[in-house]
Amino acid sequence: MIYFVRHGRTDDNDREAKGEVFRTSDLGLNELGREQAEELAEKLKDVKLDAVVTSPLKRARETAEIINKYHGVSMEVEEGLAERMNKMSVGVVLWHELFDFDKNLQVEGCENLRDFFERVYAAIERIRTKYEDKDILVASSGGVNHAFRAYFNNLEWKGNVRVDEMRNCDVREYDFGKVVR
Repeated sequence: MIYFVRHGRTDDNDREAKGEVFRTSDLGLNELGREQAEELAEKLKDVKLDAVVTSPLKRARETAEIINKYHGVSMEVEEGLAERMNKMSVGVVLWHELFDFDKNLQVEGCENLRDFFERVYAAIERIRTKYEDKDILVASSGGVNHAFRAYFNNLEWKGNVRVDEMRNCDVREYDFGKVVR
């Protein structure tokens, strides 16, 4: 079983919620984000985990570390779970449109959507090879969530895949045994 967790709240998420320019960067959690991660850690403290795999970004690593305090299992950084862009600014509307395979928008400093999905799918396959029969927590970002959702639901790469957003510190469960690849 995979417990996919979106990182806790950051200052960038606060700006996005206000409809302001979304600035992706390698920020850690803000106070609310740490509180969210602590609450999720409490909810998951009795869940059996064999390992934690996290994005290299501070917000995901910090979320994973807070949750892992109840489990004390090994924690691995998987570079392939990083968000699509870092340290650049785009408007909220453009951010949404960047997840549309049909529009195939190209923005300087932002990884192409197809390349992003291929990178995340490759990371999922590495995780699958190492942890297929284990219970793991994966901590990453909202954009990576869309690739996970597509992978585990065998979705085609067409249209806008940003249709099932996760809030900060939401968790989704996925099972390798239910995916045929």
